[in-house]
Amino acid sequence: MLGVRRRPARGGVVLAFLLASYGAFEACAPAEVPPAVAVPGGELTTAPDATIADDGRGDGSSGRDGGAPDAEDAADDTGSGTPPLDAGQDASPPLVGPWPGPDVVTIVDDEKAFGKNVSGLVYVPAAGGAPARMWVVQNEPSTLFRLTWSGTSWTFDAAGGWPAPRALRFPDGTGAPDAEEITVTDPSSSNVYVASEKDGFAPARPSILLYDTSAPGDTLVAVREWQLGSDLPTVTSNGSLESITFLPDAYLVARRFRDERLGKIYSPADYPNHAGGLFMVGIEETGVLVVYALDHVGGGFHRVATADSGLAKIMSLTYDRDVGSVWAACDNTCAGDLRVLDIDPNAASTTFGRFVLRASLSRPLSMDNLNNEGITFAPESECVGGMKDFYWADDGEKSGHVIRRDAIPCGRFY
Repeated sequence: MLGVRRRPARGGVVLAFLLASYGAFEACAPAEVPPAVAVPGGELTTAPDATIADDGRGDGSSGRDGGAPDAEDAADDTGSGTPPLDAGQDASPPLVGPWPGPDVVTIVDDEKAFGKNVSGLVYVPAAGGAPARMWVVQNEPSTLFRLTWSGTSWTFDAAGGWPAPRALRFPDGTGAPDAEEITVTDPSSSNVYVASEKDGFAPARPSILLYDTSAPGDTLVAVREWQLGSDLPTVTSNGSLESITFLPDAYLVARRFRDERLGKIYSPADYPNHAGGLFMVGIEETGVLVVYALDHVGGGFHRVATADSGLAKIMSLTYDRDVGSVWAACDNTCAGDLRVLDIDPNAASTTFGRFVLRASLSRPLSMDNLNNEGITFAPESECVGGMKDFYWADDGEKSGHVIRRDAIPCGRFY
């Protein structure tokens, strides 16, 4: 099976994690401590009564839509309007438990294959006769790689004449997007979405760029760009849009996600042409998560909700399609700590419908404190011995290598 190595079952590792969660472990504490809502178990989310004016980059409508709210809306009605961007972090940082996997980190790329500045990657399972692949982005130079598993490492995939690598450009064919992370809406689609902080060494230009990887040539020109700068907090040009992941409507609806903009349970019908889900991005300097609906026809966007990552700074986001959770990661700034978040589906909870913290994890002890800026993992269909592969991308290319691998438990381990 591609990208998977056999391991013994690690039930004891999961048990150790659960027990250690009750102990006192050092965490990467945030620098700022705005108000937050904390619930038992270290869960935290944005203070629900804070609002900020819509800046008009969407359709300008920030009020509640017509009709009476349903029972769940009425029970948790905090008003409507654009959700706040100053998502607070808990005054007491969450307890950090040990890495829940085997903790046997190995190098799985070829030496000097990429160079430095590789900052994002996403795993695409095998489908339709195509092997499992990995999309990888590099922010300097602006580059997209397509990789496949050779049996010993992730190497350039040139199947079908696909060039390796391919330069990335803005929609007008110019510029050098500071490509920080990549995601997909549908693993079988040729479309990929890239989070970019700026244009090369120019001032900040935080945006989400859509590329069609089936286009010919050595250079990929963005099909569409959503510039989010006017909607995001003022941060340095190298500290804004650092991470991105896609949240399918099926997950959001099943978990009764809270639309903070409209002040009710999220309904896909409220956001036409949004590609079947919402996009979560992370603001590097603050650790704040922002959830957007992107109009793929008109080109507008709406800030639907915000959340606290539980990290002082954030470098990577990855949604687990099988388990239904979001992984957030910091780099060596926070000693490689990670957080696992999920939507609280309990209508009686004060955090109902909002993202809350479910697990706080340290990096594996077998891996140095690297400048890891990207994470991804294999699907549950590739589980072996109760584990699935987990990958990091090292922006600093220590020892000439970028991609490293360990594993995490399959299923919900928290």
